[in-house]
Amino acid sequence: MKKVKLKDNEIPYWDPNTKLGNPNKAKRHMKYVPRPDDPSKMEIAFKCQKCKVMKHYGYYSKDKGKDYDLDTRCNKCEYPRKKIQNIERQNKDYLKELTKILSNQYVINNGTKYGRPMTAHDALVIAKKQNWKCVIDKTKTIVLIPPIVNGKREKRKWCVDHDHKKKFVRGIISKSNYNAALGFLKDDPKLMRTSADYIEQSKKDPLIIVETETKSKLKGFIL
Repeated sequence: MKKVKLKDNEIPYWDPNTKLGNPNKAKRHMKYVPRPDDPSKMEIAFKCQKCKVMKHYGYYSKDKGKDYDLDTRCNKCEYPRKKIQNIERQNKDYLKELTKILSNQYVINNGTKYGRPMTAHDALVIAKKQNWKCVIDKTKTIVLIPPIVNGKREKRKWCVDHDHKKKFVRGIISKSNYNAALGFLKDDPKLMRTSADYIEQSKKDPLIIVETETKSKLKGFIL
């Protein structure tokens, strides 16, 4: 297989160095499949508990204590969770401060009537669910952890959007202006659709005002 250059904190989906450990309980669904980098060899494959796909054991990370010392989920399914763990590990102090701010302002819907306070971990999970993109402007990337410039961390350029009636968090937006626009439109989908139709119609058929001069040389306007 071709070698793929990995980004920071990224793990490979296929690891040829993965070693198969001894079975502990031997209850995992398994069969023999061709080795990805050498189809002439038949080796053991396991069923991923999340995506339910049979994959060669080289697609699983090491996890001692589990059957065959391998994780029960494949690397592709585990990557999002491990990426969030790496971010949390590298930015502990900032995320603690962020949790204090978010928990005082926003509530997460956890299936109960009143929900629970939002944490920095919730923000990471929501951003990952949105593929790190703004829910309104898909061209904008959400930089959840602002970079440090000249020894100082920059201000965050994203904001949390929440339902103004139920008070539950809905998503993460790249600009506070977008969040304000939703509030001015009263979170009403009908107003938003009519506003979008109005903008589209004005582009197709723009309003033109022609200035004319009458016989009395008085200037008027004709629509």
